[in-house]
Amino acid sequence: MLGKATSYTYGVTNRFYAKRRSATLSQAQEIIDVRLSQSYYSDANSALYDHQYSTNAATACTVSVANACSPPSHFSPVLLDVRVTPSRAFDATVHTEYDGTYHAFRTLSAGGTYNWTNLARTSVTWNENFLIPQLQSFSWQASLTT
Repeated sequence: MLGKATSYTYGVTNRFYAKRRSATLSQAQEIIDVRLSQSYYSDANSALYDHQYSTNAATACTVSVANACSPPSHFSPVLLDVRVTPSRAFDATVHTEYDGTYHAFRTLSAGGTYNWTNLARTSVTWNENFLIPQLQSFSWQASLTT
């Protein structure tokens, strides 16, 4: 964030719980967590430095190159995070950012973790950056260099 700038993050979070038996006790365990949010900045340049978003301009583009970044905007991309935990041994997450200016997804990542035992844990992650021809950092040329 830049000095003397204000930001507001707003959105909706839904959490779903299931009652799970643990030994002789039953307790609520979160099984699904869905968060949809966006930020508003009083200074449009603040969006360049917001670390909530993996595609903020400071990390996703080179500011010195013309058309490398989105034009300054008072609004961040729309962020969707989903976490699913159907059991204590397994969890999965999905993260995506939607660019409202160009009406296109910027990125999508998904991952999962499985605990085989207390000694072994397996994790898998997949990431995809989508093409947005108007933005150099999301163009096909940029995908060749990353």
